[in-house]
Amino acid sequence: MPSAALDQQAGKENRWGGWFRILPPTTPSATLTLGICAGCGQNVVDKGYYVGTGFALTFTNYNEGFSTITVKPLPAGDTATIGGMQVYLSFIAPPSLNPGSFKTFTDYGPPITPDAPLTTFPATFFANAKDNVTYKDGSTTITVPYNSVNPATGLFFALHFDVETYCKAP
Repeated sequence: MPSAALDQQAGKENRWGGWFRILPPTTPSATLTLGICAGCGQNVVDKGYYVGTGFALTFTNYNEGFSTITVKPLPAGDTATIGGMQVYLSFIAPPSLNPGSFKTFTDYGPPITPDAPLTTFPATFFANAKDNVTYKDGSTTITVPYNSVNPATGLFFALHFDVETYCKAP
């Protein structure tokens, strides 16, 4: 298991998937490696399929919520097109798992769009938690703390890729 401990939170029927709670790493450059599951709504793997060999999350500054995400190389001969990416990395749990809301809480890039898809692997991105953000969800107002990781709760992370195609080598 990687040096960063995690708890996967999933379950509600109307969710896109789940999020991870990442506790403080035991070493400064700890890397967490996870799979990319396409079409796995509500984190049900049997609904989809794994893309390549996954991705790695490495913190460049855990306490401030700064990280890099590396989509790993595909197996020889495999091809993929990813037409979008949404990242959630914050000091609070996501109030919504709608990927479109993630940009309120996290700066990330470079952008992946249908006009500029990801087709070359490996690929590296930055993801940095925004602090001091105020978010209104119905009648509830949430304020993200300023550069403040609570060691008891850690950072919260979710990643959503729009996988357009994935072809395994014959």
